[in-house]
Formats: sequence, structure tokens, C-alpha cells
Amino acid sequence: MRSLIFVQNLKQKLIEIDEISTSLPIYSALDYGFVQEVKAYALSKLQGIKIKQGNDDLYQFSVDLLNRGNLDKRLKYCNILLNELKIPKGERLDLLKQAIEAFIQNKDKHRRRLNYNETATIDELLVLELANCFRPWYYPEDVFQTEFAFERQLINFNASSRTWTTSNIGNYFIKTSAFEAIAFLCALEITLTSEDVGHRFLSQNVLNQLLGEEKNKNNWRRVTRPHTLKLFGLVSEYSKDDDGDDIKLTDFGQRVLKFVKSNLEELKDIILLLMEAETTGFKFKDVTSISEFDSFIDTSTYLDVEIKKQIKNGLQQYTSEKYVEGLRIIFPLLEGILNIGIKSINLNPSDFKGMRGKVEKLEKEGKLSLKVATGLEVFESRNKVLHGNLIENDPETSKPLFDLVLTYLKKVTSDLERNQ
Repeated sequence: MRSLIFVQNLKQKLIEIDEISTSLPIYSALDYGFVQEVKAYALSKLQGIKIKQGNDDLYQFSVDLLNRGNLDKRLKYCNILLNELKIPKGERLDLLKQAIEAFIQNKDKHRRRLNYNETATIDELLVLELANCFRPWYYPEDVFQTEFAFERQLINFNASSRTWTTSNIGNYFIKTSAFEAIAFLCALEITLTSEDVGHRFLSQNVLNQLLGEEKNKNNWRRVTRPHTLKLFGLVSEYSKDDDGDDIKLTDFGQRVLKFVKSNLEELKDIILLLMEAETTGFKFKDVTSISEFDSFIDTSTYLDVEIKKQIKNGLQQYTSEKYVEGLRIIFPLLEGILNIGIKSINLNPSDFKGMRGKVEKLEKEGKLSLKVATGLEVFESRNKVLHGNLIENDPETSKPLFDLVLTYLKKVTSDLERNQ
């Protein structure tokens, strides 16, 4: 159940990120001078204290303090809470000093709470909560979800506009079922991860080892323990067996990873397609619905009757879930629509070699936008369906490809119609 809840919460977080793209709390900036003051105070409070590694919280706090990045992260957790409560910046340094002092005083306790019949003001409770931000286990759920999404390219950051958006991969993930979502995230880690067995993400080698198809060649190292395995309930326990392996898959884990293994090439292809399409400005969330596209075709004054008829035929294949057959109809129509554009500027389509030359000419003449023109390369590379290289019954790849191709065809037609 935990895995299903996480998937649903992650999808909700991705939807929220598009709505609050300019105000993601986990990336609130910290003033460098402020950080210096806090660290200097923490260092002064630790002076004279004998720190033993057995005292996990205080030892880890000391390590975080001496590591330039770790304590900054914990200070950001504090800052998120203070921002939410609209605590004035002039009061924050004193609050954090109190929190550090409370943390050190309660170093032997897992979490400082009020005792039975003990009373405290709201300000004192705030200090205790800020103190908890410095404990090793403290990792707010919303922060974890956002960092999880960012590491796996489910969200993107636009540096020029300082905004966050859900990526093509993230929007595709939102539309998957629970089982497909978990399998997709596993395939995503494998696609973006090297073959190193010691990595914290799932890799091709680790997948093979977990399914018993490949022995760990590095006997001196344990099989990696990607967090995804535990998070999604794919493993029940970590324990050494006679062969030195230390991961036991659940029945659910076996089914998910076998599905990933069987469909890995198709899943990789859709992941790469979504990433490549995004580089040319095509958003999966903006995919044209069939009814919307059907209406667009009916009202178009640019397309001739024969092309409209063929597009309708392709849409019928789509609604029958015959995506590859539909793609074999739709792909050639892209060139047919470009031919109309070439003829509109009094040139002969046969004088150009392939769609690339036609697109470049139409873009040069101001008939196509640069974004639409550069998008051709992404979709043209998937034209392998015309040569029988795409599995016939492969909706995981062919359906989203069909969706994106329809969107591209609509953009090409709209540009040419607007600039004719």
C-alpha cells in the first residue's frame, strides 16, 4: 500500500508544481552571511563537548557542520518552515540559535517532545520543531518528493525564468496506472544510470542480478540497494544468503522487474522520445485529443480533401488501438502537408531531398517557426515504423508516439495555414 500511496502523492506533487512553478519552497535561497552566523554559533556551542560516533545525532550534526553542503540543506528545511509561518527575517537568527542549543541539550533523545503535563508556548514549540530539522532522520515528505522528481527528470528548472515545470516524462508518468508507474520509474532509472552495481539507482546490471540472470561479478561488493526497491515494496528484506546476495524480492517485485526486463527497450524508447521532443519545445501535456484534432481537420482551410480523408483513416486506426497502423498512415502525410507548403511558394517538391530540405526552405521563407522546424528531426527519427522495426503490439511506445506526431502535424499545419 505504501508504494501505491507514494505514486499517487508523487503524481499530485507533479500537478502542483505546474501550478506553483515560481515558488517551490525547497529551493528558497539562503543568505550567505546568515548561514555564516548560524554555523559560527553552532561551532561555538560544540566547543569543549566530546563527540563520540555512537551518539548518532550529535556526531552527524558535527559532520554536517564541517561539510559545506550538508548543514546548508538542514538550514533550508528550517527556512521552509519559517517562510510558511511568515516569521520576519530579523527574528530568524535568534530562533535558529535557540534551536541549535535545544538540539545539543537533547542530543540523546530521538525527538524532543513535551513530557506529560509539561507546558510550553507556541514559540518554544517552534524552537523544538526547528531543532528536529537538524536530526539525521528529518526529511520532509514534500521535499523528498520534489527532489525525487528532479533527480529523475520528472520536473525541469528554467534558469532564465526561474520557474519549475513538470517535464514530458513527468506528464507521461501522471497518466500511467499504478503498476505501469512503478515499472516506468524503474525503467527510467535504468535508462539514466550507468552500469555501476554500486549506484543508488537501479541499473541494467542490478536488474539482471536481481532476476538471477547474472551473478555479481564484484564479489567483494554487495549488490546495490537502490532506494526505489524499498520505496515501491519490490524487496521484503535485505539479508545475506549463501551466495552473498543481500536482496530478497517480493512477489510484487518479481512481477514488476520481469515486466521491466521484457519491455525495457520499448520503455527506453519512449523515455528518450519524450526527452528529445522536449528539447524542441513539444510538451506531452499539450498533446492534442482525438476529438480536438478531428475538429481541427474539419475546419482547416489549408488541407485538401484527399489529405483530410487519409488523416481520418489514421484516426480510425488510433481509436481502434491500432497505433502502428495509424502511424504508417500519418507519418507520410507530414511530407504531403509540407509539399502543399512548397507549392504555395511556387517551388516543385521533387526538387528537394526528403522532408528536411523542405522544412528548412519553409522555415527560411517564414512559413514555419524555428521550433516547429527543429522538431522534425525528433519525429523523423521515429519513422522506423514504416520499415517494420517497431513491435506491432507495443502501445507503451506507439500510443504516445502517435499522440506527439498528431500534435506535431497540427503545429506544422497551423504554421503553414497562418503564414500562407
